[in-house]
Amino acid sequence: MRLYLAVAALMLVLLAHAEAQEEPTIEEHFATFQTKVMELGKDLSEKATAAFKKLDESEFATKTKNWFSEQMDNTASMRLYLALAVLMLVVAVQAETQVPPAMQAIANFHQKVVEFGSDLSDKATAAFKKLEESEFVTKTKSWFDEQMSKLKDAFSK
Repeated sequence: MRLYLAVAALMLVLLAHAEAQEEPTIEEHFATFQTKVMELGKDLSEKATAAFKKLDESEFATKTKNWFSEQMDNTASMRLYLALAVLMLVVAVQAETQVPPAMQAIANFHQKVVEFGSDLSDKATAAFKKLEESEFVTKTKSWFDEQMSKLKDAFSK
């Protein structure tokens, strides 16, 4: 009988101890969630920064920057040639003389540059439209929508 009484007393002590432990409140749950989201955001920003830095320092990016710089330098000198060609055309028209073949070649070159720029613009616009309408972009948008709805549901509970 004493054994049963001792076991019952032990069970009461264990039950009282278990009830004495408190569950975390909703505020503590939100604080924990906030901490985890902040850590996730910090990790994501660090990884994105590292990726952009790595991309910026890559050989491809360096060569691309150099190429664009060269093209801009070439464009600046080309503007001078085009301005001179236009000036010579105006002088030729004013003098009512026939345009020399060299001037005609420069005018043709200018027209070809304009056509090239127009074609390049059309092709780039078509490529961006095709990318915008692609299945990858659609799937990515729907995935982000799903993730945002999950987050909204998590916060509303």
